[in-house]
Amino acid sequence: MFRSLVSLLAALTAPAALIGQDLQLHDVNVQLRSPRKDSVRVFSAVTVRTQQIAVAAGTSLDDELSRRGIHPDAEAYAAVYQLNPTLRGPRPDTAAELLIPVLDRPHELSILVSSGYEAYLTTDFGLKQRIATRIRALPKLESALAEVPEQRFGGGAEKAEIRTAVGDVRQMMVAAGLIIQGRTRPLSHELLVELDGELTITDAVITRLTGPSNQSLSPGDREALLAASAQATSRSNYWIETHGTTANSLLNPFPTGEVHIYVCSATVTSTQPNNQPDTPCRGATSTAGLRVHCRDVAGYYGHLPPNSFPDLSPVERELDVGNFFMWATRPLESNVATDVVRVEVRSGEHPLRVELVLRKP
Repeated sequence: MFRSLVSLLAALTAPAALIGQDLQLHDVNVQLRSPRKDSVRVFSAVTVRTQQIAVAAGTSLDDELSRRGIHPDAEAYAAVYQLNPTLRGPRPDTAAELLIPVLDRPHELSILVSSGYEAYLTTDFGLKQRIATRIRALPKLESALAEVPEQRFGGGAEKAEIRTAVGDVRQMMVAAGLIIQGRTRPLSHELLVELDGELTITDAVITRLTGPSNQSLSPGDREALLAASAQATSRSNYWIETHGTTANSLLNPFPTGEVHIYVCSATVTSTQPNNQPDTPCRGATSTAGLRVHCRDVAGYYGHLPPNSFPDLSPVERELDVGNFFMWATRPLESNVATDVVRVEVRSGEHPLRVELVLRKP
């Protein structure tokens, strides 16, 4: 029942950024600073249009942003990476056609930019505000959790396990909050949605445990919190900045892994020649035309809506580092058509192959 509901939500509510690339940036906060630094103007909830430009290999995008009045910090690069999902650094490795933000609306904003004001962008402004509010609430939730009797967790060891998991989530979220506040690293919209979802789940589980109803920890709540803790661990290197200390490396996008996803029939045909271990589906038929969905593990256990890939199977995508569930449905159908597979995405040179096996009728 739950999986059918997940599939229906995937078809109806998948984020637009995954259904098709948006050529505009929404919910952008624009802070304009005068050349003399004595005047600041703020434009909230701005939709930023884009311009396509040709960029030579190795060209610094700082110049392209500055030429358009945009301060080239991590937030500006977050906007550029959102518009150009295949771009993996502030200097393209090869010549490319890229989309760059252009501040030409509203008219007053464009006039100020033309007169020399420098624009500091903050993408996903409302989402980042909500994340910051939830991060500030975590210490109080942790303190309340410590007062819950052990028997409502199933014992002392179980309570210690949950407190450790929540502590891992808090530590990672505080580090992420400092990065958001300090504008030090680009964060993708998808990653921010995951952080927000994990905070939502953590808040909900602790509230149920500490609320007046005296609820005990359910198996589902335990799975969700442990999944959020595992996700925090998988991202830990990024937050503690072990990916480099130079300005350019700090402007790189969040690490990703290349994932190739195939839908395979349940039956292996011995007469097929492609039954080698390194062949997709390894002797079974690779089925094209199914819609592939995914959700980070914590969000899956927390019943949050999934994401849907824009292309039908087989699918090749770059995904943020993390732990996910993946499955497929037939187009225009709500029932899950394949096994639900847990996938660990890590940075690496070789693509990760995921095979979703069709369920037998």
